[in-house]
Amino acid sequence: MAGSNGVPIKLEVTEILVGGECPVGIVPGQVWEIRDGIVPQGICAAAWNAMQPYVVALRYGGVMPWNGQAEMSACCPDPANPVVFKLSVIDE
Repeated sequence: MAGSNGVPIKLEVTEILVGGECPVGIVPGQVWEIRDGIVPQGICAAAWNAMQPYVVALRYGGVMPWNGQAEMSACCPDPANPVVFKLSVIDE
């Protein structure tokens, strides 16, 4: 069971759709750990806003109802350069 601070989450960039480039410099393969629920350095507010509900659910033991797993993909809302993020629980 998760403690009061929740479990850490691995945040990994899997791709940028439409062959675009992220305007803040995010590239596929970048990885962050979320341990405190605060936006990681280098993630823009729009992308964080898109994934933050999933981060909260995963940190406190939630699973996604459509796949039954503690893993989720989220996409930033930039229509010209959508960055896809994979969120997953880090087993410690």
